[in-house]
Amino acid sequence: MNIFKKIYCRSFQTVFKIALPFLPYRKPKIVSALSDIPSVLNKKKKSCPIIITDPGIAKLGILSMLTDVFDNAGIEYHVYDKTVANPTTDTVEEALAIYKDNKCDCIIGFGGGSSMDCAKAVGVRIARPKTHLSKLGGILKVHAKLPLLVAIPTTAGTGSETTLAAVIVDATTRHKYAINDFPLIPRYAVLDPKVTLTLPASITATTGMDALTHAVEAYISRSFFADSSIHACLFRSLLLRLLSFDFSLCIFLAQAGQYFDMPERGTYSTPHTVQFLGFNAVHRFVGVICNSPTKPMNL
Repeated sequence: MNIFKKIYCRSFQTVFKIALPFLPYRKPKIVSALSDIPSVLNKKKKSCPIIITDPGIAKLGILSMLTDVFDNAGIEYHVYDKTVANPTTDTVEEALAIYKDNKCDCIIGFGGGSSMDCAKAVGVRIARPKTHLSKLGGILKVHAKLPLLVAIPTTAGTGSETTLAAVIVDATTRHKYAINDFPLIPRYAVLDPKVTLTLPASITATTGMDALTHAVEAYISRSFFADSSIHACLFRSLLLRLLSFDFSLCIFLAQAGQYFDMPERGTYSTPHTVQFLGFNAVHRFVGVICNSPTKPMNL
């Protein structure tokens, strides 16, 4: 990385970290069951939600768990179930058209991170109708209140129901950009474990491990821990212990070997170890464990 760019990035991170306590970050209100959603909508005087989900959720029958709640409560709703992994600007526009055509007044993201990101992006398009999503990529560029946004995760891997980010792919250029702003934080997060019970075992396993890798990323991040090199070494020790249970992890360590600095004293170079473990190794680690190293984790 260019030295001036590195100085700029580090300075920006430092300033943002200092300013973070004073920024309007908020936690979504937690709802513990799907059956409580009608009362939330009534409280907010909303009567026509759009449900944004993906074909897999609809095929597995998980979507009916939510639509049955609305049917029993007599709430009109509309469904967009064509969200793809890594949602594109085209999928966002398709969902937006359904929202407008049916005069919906709130948005529900139901599924994995892709569905919730798509729901957030639809909200951004409603709040900023004259601005293309590509112009809003980056940090704190939305500056507008979104419609009521409810996030219902069906997997454990993303945490998108609590974050201020949405990642969208430009359907034309295939460029991926992240939209980061506080209005994207959902107003409500519905954490109902029942919606995860019918997921395939492979998805339950991979998304559960993905949640673990995010925790590991935070644990060994130099942005938050001065002793991240110690944390990185502890994590590597864990991997070595796991070798006694699963020889396939040898493949992982062999591929990772070029990133490890192994002096005779057994210590490790902090930049290489932390950078690799923090942003690459843990996801590769998940792939090896699940015997699908090339399978995307954006579910």
